[in-house]
Amino acid sequence: MKIQLAGNCVSLFNKSDNALDIHAPRKALAHNLFVKAKKVFPHAMVIEVDC
Repeated sequence: MKIQLAGNCVSLFNKSDNALDIHAPRKALAHNLFVKAKKVFPHAMVIEVDC
């Protein structure tokens, strides 16, 4: 599992590297979603891309 934050998009990747992209209307909402995803998937690899 991998979680990525890039701008206002949070992507969740599975073992096959398929992604589910969640686009938020603002970066602040995407960041909150990113924080919650890290709590739900504590062992996931985390990537933050500065956009």
